[in-house]
Amino acid sequence: MRIRMTIATLAAVAALFAFGSSALEAAAPGKGSVEIAPSAAYAYNKLSFRGNDDGAVTGAFVDVLVGYYVTDMIQVGGSVLVEHSSIDPPPGAGATSTRSSFGLDAGVQVNFPASGNVVPFVRAAAGFASNSGSGAFGTESTILAPIVAGGIRWMVGDAGSVNMGVAFRHEINAFGVKDEDANVFRVFVGVSLFPVLGSGS
Repeated sequence: MRIRMTIATLAAVAALFAFGSSALEAAAPGKGSVEIAPSAAYAYNKLSFRGNDDGAVTGAFVDVLVGYYVTDMIQVGGSVLVEHSSIDPPPGAGATSTRSSFGLDAGVQVNFPASGNVVPFVRAAAGFASNSGSGAFGTESTILAPIVAGGIRWMVGDAGSVNMGVAFRHEINAFGVKDEDANVFRVFVGVSLFPVLGSGS
């Protein structure tokens, strides 16, 4: 099993906290609302295999979630997942390769009661991704299960928010290689738009 760990930029985190603390108090969306939420993350992943250096992977992730509030707290939805990675082998093991992946997931999110303009949330999902490029070392589809995320959204007015959180996913057939496993940890930042606001319960 290979472990892949995300390093988030401190500047983005600091800016997000500053923005959240200055935002005006706003109501959280309720039942019947629709959310569109793009988010991004950067990852540097140092790999090892049986205790030996196995290179590194640098990746950029972009996810776009579309969700629907079935109640004031429970939200169902799915995401489009796009990732581009640069794979650097250990010294003397060959040239750098690249991999692009495209996937989908579906899951459930729980949005906890707001405290002022702050809304904590957790999400669980499962999905799949296809891989292409010289860094796709196999032809298998990658299974993403489970996907678990949690974070905080800062409401900005009634129709938008700024979001921050952490996410974990387990990959089966990672890099397209049958039976290759990976655990991926990420810190993400993003925004949400609510083009449809429900009336709540």
